[in-house]
Amino acid sequence: GMAEDNVRAKTTMREVFVRLWPHFMRQKWMFFGTLTAVFAVAIASRATIWIFGVAIDEGVLKKDIDMILIAVIAYFILDVGTMIMEFLHSYLFAKLGNRVLYDIRSDLVKHVQSLPISYFDKHPSGRIVTRITNDVVAMGEMFTQGLISLFAAVVTMIAILGAMLLISWKATIATMLIAPPLVWGIVVLSNKILAALRDTKGKLAAINAYVAENIGGMRILQLYGRVAKNSERFRTLSGDYRDAQLRTVRLYAMLWPLTSFFNAASVAVALYASGKLTLDGSVTTGLMIAFILNVRDFIHPIHVILEKYNIFQNSLTGA
Repeated sequence: GMAEDNVRAKTTMREVFVRLWPHFMRQKWMFFGTLTAVFAVAIASRATIWIFGVAIDEGVLKKDIDMILIAVIAYFILDVGTMIMEFLHSYLFAKLGNRVLYDIRSDLVKHVQSLPISYFDKHPSGRIVTRITNDVVAMGEMFTQGLISLFAAVVTMIAILGAMLLISWKATIATMLIAPPLVWGIVVLSNKILAALRDTKGKLAAINAYVAENIGGMRILQLYGRVAKNSERFRTLSGDYRDAQLRTVRLYAMLWPLTSFFNAASVAVALYASGKLTLDGSVTTGLMIAFILNVRDFIHPIHVILEKYNIFQNSLTGA
């Protein structure tokens, strides 16, 4: 059993994809429809910001109300389009995920039915059931909890960087200089959170095992007057679990201030760098504002990636 659990722990995202690929390809149009929607959202969101910049340069600064109106309409249409595409990629991907999981469950049951009798003598039936139900569900979280939003976040980050570079490579480099120390800080913190979560899970398992044994052997406990002693032991286990939980909470609480600090710092640098370039006349006012709005958007995909990271650790175990 343990060997099997250890094999499980080492699965990587890439392996899971390679194994799932044939299943994805059975639902070709849904798969490619999802991807198209993700790219459409990333490009449209950058375009809305660019329109904002154009509205300031061509409309506000040139006192041209018609230009402002055109920009407003274009902005609105693009924004609504983005919302529709976002709905589409979440919906299509969840649908795709459920189809794939249905396939996997069917294949698993077929596979289990074809196994030799000796397999069933060696492996407890509970474990086999867990494989077919719980583990498939854990893997399903990848689809429902948004493997797609993770992918979308990466695409968004690339799109934002592209948009920033198009406006000014100098301001982009200046702004990105503060990224490495922060990313390092977040990675260190995320790894600590993961370790704390694993620890918490282990402590909870200990409580569950203990309770199950006690309730199973309640007659004997009462017979031999062990109830008080065992309550004490339960309190210890429960306290350990509480402390592990609190450690996780503490670490999580540090994560958001850290990313917000990064956001503040990067916007400040962007404001200075693009402001300087605007004064030199190498960047227009509208584009400077567009640049800052792009930098502000950068924090969101980082948040998404951090949140999903934990969920996927769980899914990978199931996979």
